[in-house]
Amino acid sequence: MTPEAVHTLTLADAITLAAETNPSVDAVELRETIASIAARRARLNRFDARVETTAGLIGGAFAPWKSDPYTTSGASWGAHLTGSAPLYAGGAINASIERADLDVQIASIDTALTERDIVRATFIAYWDLRGIDLRIGATEEGISVTEDAIKIMQVRADHQLAATLDVNRSTVQLYAQQGDLLDFQQQRVGAEQDLLRLLHLDASHLELTEDPPLPVEGAIALPADAGSERPEQVRLEHQAAQAATDVTLAKAGALPNIALQARTGAGANAAGGGTGAPIPKAPLDPADLGPSFDLTAGLVASWNPFDLGRTRDAVAQARVAQAVIEQQQQSQSDAIDAEIRTAAGRVEHLRLQVPLASKQVELARDNLSIVQDLYSQGSIGILELFDAQSSFRQARIAEATLRVNLALAETDLKWQLGQDLTGASR
Repeated sequence: MTPEAVHTLTLADAITLAAETNPSVDAVELRETIASIAARRARLNRFDARVETTAGLIGGAFAPWKSDPYTTSGASWGAHLTGSAPLYAGGAINASIERADLDVQIASIDTALTERDIVRATFIAYWDLRGIDLRIGATEEGISVTEDAIKIMQVRADHQLAATLDVNRSTVQLYAQQGDLLDFQQQRVGAEQDLLRLLHLDASHLELTEDPPLPVEGAIALPADAGSERPEQVRLEHQAAQAATDVTLAKAGALPNIALQARTGAGANAAGGGTGAPIPKAPLDPADLGPSFDLTAGLVASWNPFDLGRTRDAVAQARVAQAVIEQQQQSQSDAIDAEIRTAAGRVEHLRLQVPLASKQVELARDNLSIVQDLYSQGSIGILELFDAQSSFRQARIAEATLRVNLALAETDLKWQLGQDLTGASR
């Protein structure tokens, strides 16, 4: 299939495409489905039912020493249903169901984690590419300024008001800027391919339509429970609950099992009659095979004393695993707190730089206009013009870079706090 020549893309479109086309999301959703099936199966373990059917013929004869032989042939059939429901299993059944339910919740969180990582990667790839576009625009503006200055120099040189050397030196500067532009364009190719691979999009060129949002002024007020919404934290909470159920399951191995059991069914047994024939036949009366019904019910208790030793080790192992989860919770909580503080500090730092960068660009543009007028009047030399051009170009590129860096920092802070990134794209 021939790829589309140009594909315009908003940030929201990019996020939607990434979430819909990434195979990692499909894989974790399948694991979530498997966990749901296992949870349903765990509930069925509360009951047990068996159907037993038998049917057959027995052929044989017996010949006593001093009497006539007789047949021992017979026929029988039976059909029975046995059902049982546990009354007490040391909490193992409820713990198994709870553990299976927690598996479903953990699988759901894994899906959310995968989607969050994909959305974050999409933000980074989108703003990286858009940042290069902004730097390309700033470089092109600088090239346009240099070209205008060269025209002024050429006019002055034609009227013997400036040396031809000024034109040559400015042309060298122009070539250097065009080289920088080619470098940015090459960087754009790589960044564009990274975004195309992430979106699984068949296109030869992406045109991004969104600019970084305007910065929010003011200090950042972090909530007291910052980071509590992180799916990683919730996942560990579920794992801690699972570790508690594992302890219950381990203890249940040393406890007795009591169940209510019932058995009902029908069957018949018919035996052959005696005869004096050398090879007696089995004269079975069909009436003997008529069904008879039975029903029994009672309590069944079982306990294996040898499970005590095995259970002791299993409980110790489960409690160690529980302690490991608790340590992981504390370690992860500390790491998340540090990551949030670092992300918030970076956002505040960049927010403070934005007005400074905007004023720098404004002043550099005004200064360049003044210097160009003075140069055209012959009041200053070429070096002052070069300095003004360089200052303006660097200020424009720095401003474009700062806007993108701030957008990425704002995104990272939302991610660290566990907030929904998809809302940030609207």
